[in-house]
Amino acid sequence: MDPMQPGYDAGRVNFFIYARRYAEMIGRRWITLLLCIGTGLGVGIYKAATTRDLFQAYSVVGVAPRVQSSLSSQVQYQESVENFYSDQVARMNSPALLSRVAEKVSAEIPPAAGLQYSARAVRGEGSQLRMNVQSTEFAHARAFAIQWAREFKAGKEEEKDSAMRGKAAGTREQLLKTEERSREVKASILEFMQKHNIASIKDFTEAAQQRLDGLIAEYSQVKIRRQRLEALTKEDIASGALQDPGSSRSPNTAGNPGKGGENDREAGDPLAKFATESEYSRIKFELHSKRMERESWLKTLKPEHPKIQDL
Repeated sequence: MDPMQPGYDAGRVNFFIYARRYAEMIGRRWITLLLCIGTGLGVGIYKAATTRDLFQAYSVVGVAPRVQSSLSSQVQYQESVENFYSDQVARMNSPALLSRVAEKVSAEIPPAAGLQYSARAVRGEGSQLRMNVQSTEFAHARAFAIQWAREFKAGKEEEKDSAMRGKAAGTREQLLKTEERSREVKASILEFMQKHNIASIKDFTEAAQQRLDGLIAEYSQVKIRRQRLEALTKEDIASGALQDPGSSRSPNTAGNPGKGGENDREAGDPLAKFATESEYSRIKFELHSKRMERESWLKTLKPEHPKIQDL
C-alpha cells in the first residue's frame, strides 16, 4: 500500500491498538499463562523421564510374482499377479507369522522385563517390501526384523513345495489313469484282432522277414550248387558226382524205389534223377574188380590159361 494514501495510516493505527490490547490482556492474566506453560513443561519432563527408549529396525525383502513360461518343460509354480504385493503385505502382517517369529526370537533372546514392541510391514519402492519393527530393546528389534524376513521366505518356500507336491500328485494320478486306460485299449485291440484273425503290423513284418531270410538262404545254396555243377566234367557227372553227400533218401523212396518215388524226387529237384548211382559207375566198378581178379590169378597161372582167357 502506498504510504501517501489515507488507508495506510489507518491500518498502522489499528495494528498498534490491537497490540496494546493483547499486552494489557496478558498483563491481567499472566498467572494463567504461566501456569499453562509450567504444566506443559512438567508433563513433557515427566513423560521424557518415564518413557523408555524406543529402537527401530527394519528388513527389506524383494519379491516378484512367478509367471509360468510356455517354453519350459519343467513343472513350474505360478503365483497370481493380481493384488500380488497387497497379498504379500497381508501375509507378513498375519498374526500366525508374527507369533511364530516372536516365539523364535524369544527362544534366541530372552525378553527383558517390560518389553514392548510393534511390527508392521508396508510396501516399499518397486518390488520391495519393508518390515518395520519398533522395540524398547535394540537387540530384540534387530533380531525380530531378521527372523521376520527369514520366516516369510521360509513360508513362501513351504507354500511353493506344498503346491508342487499337490500338482505332482495330481499329475502322477492322471498318468496312472492314462496308463490303465492305455492297457485296456491295447487289450481290447488285441482281443478284436484275435477274434477277426487280423495280423498286426509287427507279426506281418516278422513273417515277411523270415520269408525273405529263407529265400536268401535258398538263393545262396542254389548259387553254390550251380558253381559246383559248372565245375564238374562229363566224367564226374557219369560217375554220380551230382549226388549230395549230406542228402538222404526219404523213407518212401528207400522202401519203394518205383516210379512214384522217382516222380516225387524229380518234382522236388529237377537234378535229382542225376544224383543217384549211374550204370556207368557200376560197370566201371565191375571192370575194376575183374582186373584185380585177373592180376591175382596171373600170379599163379600163365596168360594162356583158360581161366585168364575167360577173365
